[in-house]
Amino acid sequence: MRIPLLAALVALVAGCAANSPTGPTVGLRFRGGPPTARVTIDDIAVGPLEEIERRGVRVRAGVHRVSVEADGFFPFDRIVNAEAAVLVIPVEMQHLPD
Repeated sequence: MRIPLLAALVALVAGCAANSPTGPTVGLRFRGGPPTARVTIDDIAVGPLEEIERRGVRVRAGVHRVSVEADGFFPFDRIVNAEAAVLVIPVEMQHLPD
């Protein structure tokens, strides 16, 4: 009984270690855009823009694809190179035509 449990625990810990960020991280801060917009980074949902504006989000240093989407607006997509300690991304979204 203990061996399968130990093996499962080892596999779980190894999986968590593989997914944790390694190397330097950079803080991304967003400014502007509708508060209810949804933020994704590298195709991973991060949360509502209002929350991300408040707390920011950390990513590994390097190139990332940032998307912000909101109902009634064209999507905001940018490729950013996160190198500095904090990178501020000004979100400028255009309303969809009626």
